[in-house]
Amino acid sequence: MEKDSIFTYLTWRKDLTMRQDAFRNLDALAFCCLSYVRFDALLNETSAPLSLRQVNEAYQKLHIDLQQARVENDKRILSEMAESR
Repeated sequence: MEKDSIFTYLTWRKDLTMRQDAFRNLDALAFCCLSYVRFDALLNETSAPLSLRQVNEAYQKLHIDLQQARVENDKRILSEMAESR
């Protein structure tokens, strides 16, 4: 089993909506991590609103290398959060 991490938590919680259970500290941490993902190549001030799923699909297609990403797990945190309800 993977060492407990934010990814373990996201996998465990992905079937719940925010309405079904209280917002927790680890939910806040996940959103904090997501806020640091570099979306420069996808979004700007004039971009139309997109869902996390839409952003994830476009981001995964960009083939961002590790020098462009903030940290190695940026793609993964976005992907895990996009799959949640």
